[in-house]
Amino acid sequence: MMMKILSTLLFSFFLFSNLAAQTITISGKVFEKNTKEALVGVNVYLAGTSIGTSTDLEGNFEFETELKGRFDLIASFLGFKSERKEIIIEERGFNLNFNLEPNLLQMEEVQISAKMDVEWQKKLADFKRFFLGWDSFANETIIENSEMIDFKKTGSNEIIVTFQEPISIVNNALGYKIELEQQKIVFNPFNHSGYWNVYPRFEEMQPENRRLQRIWVNNRKKSI
Repeated sequence: MMMKILSTLLFSFFLFSNLAAQTITISGKVFEKNTKEALVGVNVYLAGTSIGTSTDLEGNFEFETELKGRFDLIASFLGFKSERKEIIIEERGFNLNFNLEPNLLQMEEVQISAKMDVEWQKKLADFKRFFLGWDSFANETIIENSEMIDFKKTGSNEIIVTFQEPISIVNNALGYKIELEQQKIVFNPFNHSGYWNVYPRFEEMQPENRRLQRIWVNNRKKSI
């Protein structure tokens, strides 16, 4: 059976996907905080869903949703700190602006080879067991840019997980992708306990044929 994080995120995604109401428009603009220049290609989305868009050449975004309730609206762009706005979607639309602050740590050159040692590989394996689980579905799940993950061990055997950029997770058994904005993940590899605060963006993969679509649907039912 899948472990806490991935199974909880998956359950929330399918729950939100089935809550439909009248269509609400969410729009706005994204600026660079210091220069006030518009940012192009910023991902703006409702956390825990597949609903969102990217900013256009003038920094504007606009999308529609039929979901209702309390959501985190996230603006995410490589090289900048993500910004979150909590919104309650009811009967009206939203027009919101974001001001993203440069993330100097992200903008520095990433040093990969120095950390790809045996100890890092072991921590990555422990993290995958905690995050993905160890069933057949987890075996078909890939973290595409795992080299962007860093680990820091504390004195209490807990490991603090940080991402140099959002990580991309592909599950070929369930037919979805997740782009994961990390806020905080801490886990204990000895008893698989831990806690987390993340902002996921889901994307459903396109099946090559109807047979694969049926397999994905059946696997999703088994996973939640």
